[in-house]
Amino acid sequence: MGQGKCTPIRQVLGKSKLILGLLEGIPTMLKGELAVFKMKPELHYGEDDCPVSVSDSFSKDAQLNFEIELIEFSVP
Repeated sequence: MGQGKCTPIRQVLGKSKLILGLLEGIPTMLKGELAVFKMKPELHYGEDDCPVSVSDSFSKDAQLNFEIELIEFSVP
């Protein structure tokens, strides 16, 4: 996710470090769905206490678009 390499990355909601916009958006998705999340700064790296670090040169004030495909999910 977010790497742009088209390689699936396993994320565990509530355990993996994810930005707020993805924590809110991914649970709304269906298996096989492709979604584009358009996020304002308060939902991505510009949020207070963001759990994911980025370079100081990264613009934290811009809208970011994330294209996410939910390939598989499981419920614990």
